Amino acid sequence: MPDSIATQHPFLDTHAWPIVFLHMPEQVPDNESAAYMAQITQLYAAQERVVLCMTGADLPHHSPVFMNAYLQWTRDNVNLQRQYCAGAIRIESDEAKRQKYVEWADNWAQSGQAPYAYFVVATLLEAQVLAITLLDRDQP
Repeated sequence: MPDSIATQHPFLDTHAWPIVFLHMPEQVPDNESAAYMAQITQLYAAQERVVLCMTGADLPHHSPVFMNAYLQWTRDNVNLQRQYCAGAIRIESDEAKRQKYVEWADNWAQSGQAPYAYFVVATLLEAQVLAITLLDRDQP
């Protein structure tokens, strides 16, 4: 993948490509929203299968400019996500929070709206092992 578009705080880390680490900040300043969205667009423009390993906030709910752009992008690009995202893995060491994510992931999967599988693990090592498994699966 080409060099990432810089933002003030780390967002997408592609050093382990095609395993991509996404750290969602608690808040995205309005003036940085476009740079964050450009990273997401660039990620999928590579047209290669990736696994997203996610940490940080669920979503920066107090960032209306970013949230509007992000939610619109996800709605508009469901097919890209289906084609190029082999799965998403939430890394959460706290057991109570992890259970909350597991319940959310189960509900999302059952809704029929999920463009990719969503997994929840406790450690980075678990995420890396699972990511390799997901990438080795047949493409959709």
